[in-house]
Amino acid sequence: MRKTKNILIFLFSLFYLFGCGQEKIDPNFEQEVFIELLPKIVDSMFVDVRPIPPPPKEIRNEKNTKIKLQKWKEYKINYFKDKPEYNTEFIIAIDEEIEKWENISSSKVDFEKIKNTKKFIFKPRKEFPQGIDIWKERLKYNFAGVFSFSRIEFDKQKLNGKLSVNYNCGGLCGKGGIVYLKKDNDKWKIEKIEILEVS
Repeated sequence: MRKTKNILIFLFSLFYLFGCGQEKIDPNFEQEVFIELLPKIVDSMFVDVRPIPPPPKEIRNEKNTKIKLQKWKEYKINYFKDKPEYNTEFIIAIDEEIEKWENISSSKVDFEKIKNTKKFIFKPRKEFPQGIDIWKERLKYNFAGVFSFSRIEFDKQKLNGKLSVNYNCGGLCGKGGIVYLKKDNDKWKIEKIEILEVS
């Protein structure tokens, strides 16, 4: 009887620590952290899938002297700078439901608090066609894909956290993983991103 009682106390303690502890996190606090880091997370995993021609084999200056080819990233940036039709923000679709994380129940994204940036415009997933038809949106504007997120799991001090992120940028384009968060000087930052899936 005493052994059974001890087991029950132990199980109740585990349930309290791992089941109830996280639920005590203020949902507003979690949303604030999520909204603060959303643009940084998206920018860290974002894939620019706009088609561009291959770089030239060589670049010559005004004296017709061959110079070194720019780094691919610089070449790509400069290519788009010269094309006004590409100088628009990227449209990002966000799944409205924030998926449950282990013992933390799901919740909803508060789109009223999300602010667009110079690079990204965030919209609810429900505003786009369902299934593969969503990729036809690329023909209309710079649609850059769909992000979905899990709830954030915080430590007891609320100084560290982690969440699962999935990014779909096309039929055979996407990646997902765990984003680790850290509070530093009263601001949240991405400590590291562990990519677990790539397609």
